[in-house]
Amino acid sequence: EQGKYPASPLLKRVSKDLAGFAPVRWVAQLPPQTGILASDDIRGSFMSNCIAHLELRMPEDLGLLGVGNDSIRCETTLVPMSSIDLPAQEVGYEAARSLELILRGRKRIRFPQFRPPTGVIERQSTDLLKVEHPNVAKALAFMQAEGRHKLPAETIARTAGMSLRSLERAFQKVLGRTIQQELIRIRLEWAKRDLRATDHNLDQVGAECGLNSGVYLSQLFKKVEGISPGEYRRQFQH
Repeated sequence: EQGKYPASPLLKRVSKDLAGFAPVRWVAQLPPQTGILASDDIRGSFMSNCIAHLELRMPEDLGLLGVGNDSIRCETTLVPMSSIDLPAQEVGYEAARSLELILRGRKRIRFPQFRPPTGVIERQSTDLLKVEHPNVAKALAFMQAEGRHKLPAETIARTAGMSLRSLERAFQKVLGRTIQQELIRIRLEWAKRDLRATDHNLDQVGAECGLNSGVYLSQLFKKVEGISPGEYRRQFQH
């Protein structure tokens, strides 16, 4: 509807018909660096097209996250779309099992419990952490790229073009964390992804995430997350 959302200068980039299309008008009036969560990948793909028509960049101008992780749909959008992965096969088996019990005349059945998502599959539509400090942004990009290797804080500071003390102050101001705390956070996120998606043992997970050993991974994981890596992994297993 033409008047449903306020006009935006961005609408001059599209045809008159598109400028009157409510979803396009809604996207055009969003503030910069907004994140959009679509209810599923179909709607996410649709929103991706709206963003593209307005010549906005993802993720620099807008971030986009779908639900369902339909790999074909997510990979074929103009900018590959991140998506929340769901345990669809597991849910389907449980639904079929419940239906079988109903058809067999079982009057009381235990309905399937809620199944949490298995994680976020990250693609280009959300891969940029927006920070206003250019040196911190450069340091974060370097940590994401090289964090699986031994990474002294001095090397990070040198790559960011600042002294170590100045970069530490910038991290505290922008992120509220030290360089080392942010590096640990990044590595633990990688570890959680591996725990959800693979059957690697803890030594393998620790080595792949830059945490050296399974023992150190377990100690750090329990300290930060409050549970052991094994307990975390069991939450996402059938």
